[in-house]
Amino acid sequence: MTNSRHPHPRLVLGALITAAALAAVVLRTPTPASAHAATGSWSDNDNLCTSASSCVTRGNIVRFWQTIYVEEDAGPYSTCWFVDGVFGPNTADKTEWVQSRLRVSADGWVGQQTWIATERRLEHIPNEDLTFNHYYYNPVRAPYQAILLKKHRTTSVWYFRDKCDGHVWKKLDH
Repeated sequence: MTNSRHPHPRLVLGALITAAALAAVVLRTPTPASAHAATGSWSDNDNLCTSASSCVTRGNIVRFWQTIYVEEDAGPYSTCWFVDGVFGPNTADKTEWVQSRLRVSADGWVGQQTWIATERRLEHIPNEDLTFNHYYYNPVRAPYQAILLKKHRTTSVWYFRDKCDGHVWKKLDH
């Protein structure tokens, strides 16, 4: 007969083996990547390019950049056929075109100088919204075709209104 205050040694060993197995599973389970949002000044935004090892290649921030091309290129006649949130070779080619219009080095990737030139095209929209400051991106070619943006007054997180997805507000993140 075993003492009621002390469990049987086989039960203790079984519990230890089970706990060790569960710990191994938990430690090997990948954690989801957290989204990184554009905040504050755009000069601090992540670089966008086709190489995942050195730049951001996917996400709403890429989708926003693709939307800038749509507005710069076609204005009111723009189509969203290639806006997919993936920075591939097609987006790199279109980036060079936008960079030449912004008068920065046309290298096909969106770095600090391109972000600064893009941020200079923002126009503040006076408003009484206590949560967000409102802006629009004023394209070089067609100032009447603007992309609406807003910046949270407390967190400084940027959002854009995605004209290529039903004009839904999306966080500039990846």
